[in-house]
Amino acid sequence: DFGEKGEVELDLDNVSTNVTVDMDNNKSNSLDLNLDDLLQDKDSGMITILGDNKDEVTISGNMEEFEKSSAVDSKDNAFDVLSNGNLTIMIENGLLDDGNNGSDGHGH
Repeated sequence: DFGEKGEVELDLDNVSTNVTVDMDNNKSNSLDLNLDDLLQDKDSGMITILGDNKDEVTISGNMEEFEKSSAVDSKDNAFDVLSNGNLTIMIENGLLDDGNNGSDGHGH
């Protein structure tokens, strides 16, 4: 569901095992993903987040719990992947706003 400001509401209480959030609608959408809440509501499954270059995904919560990697799907779309045990979050490349503008996040 899109809020009035294009913020995407992700209601995880009734999310099925695999959910796709598609923000590719030529509007600026933002999705705030709280990893702590996510782990409370879901301990398994896959969340795929798609979007265009106007969209952004902001991650909050404890990133330490998640392993970050990257993947490419069958259509050659690149994804940032966050995984924690059985829970996998696939975020289309370019959406993730991790606050450090494209650096790999290893520097301090």
